[in-house]
Amino acid sequence: MCTPFNPPLLQYIDLAHVIAAGKLPFFGYQLQFRGLDLEKELDSEDKIRLFLNAMLAGRTPEGELAFSPTKGILLDKLARLRPSPLVPQEEVEVSARELARNGMRGPLNWYRTREINFRDELPLARRAADEGGFQFKVPAMMVTATKDIVLLPSLSEGMDRFFAAGLTRREVDSGHWATTVKPQEVNEHVSRWIEELLSGADVKSNL
Repeated sequence: MCTPFNPPLLQYIDLAHVIAAGKLPFFGYQLQFRGLDLEKELDSEDKIRLFLNAMLAGRTPEGELAFSPTKGILLDKLARLRPSPLVPQEEVEVSARELARNGMRGPLNWYRTREINFRDELPLARRAADEGGFQFKVPAMMVTATKDIVLLPSLSEGMDRFFAAGLTRREVDSGHWATTVKPQEVNEHVSRWIEELLSGADVKSNL
């Protein structure tokens, strides 16, 4: 869903170098997220609530977003954000309260583990290289969102070569949070795909 498959690599490439070279500028927010300044800023439940509103398309009274793909969270706009239009504010409140219990270090650590993940996946990359490349032998589907400003649909170009059993593609007219904004459309794509896979198949289930 929106996130394209990228195989493990044989050589580690730091995201900062990629962005400095003019590639993937819309991943710039990850440099802010992996640093320490944002973590220190989000030191209360109220600030975490504003952070969540920023991530979920909350806007200032002037209609400005507080999230930029290239820069990350625009801290000077946070305090003026209105509630997110994508989810009920009650859900944001629950998430902010739970995240505040242990702070944002854990969630933001995801952006700090690229090199650790690379080392973990290196044996897989080497084995795949010896075997001629990655090949998934099960059916798969990729759903892209036309208005996603970070995970652009174009990032999934060429993905098909990793799926020996075929890659079905679908698209929804939405931003990044497609499963929240267009849940019925997404579920219809998934349901139709499963029905097509099972059509005429001798299916047995076991408990």
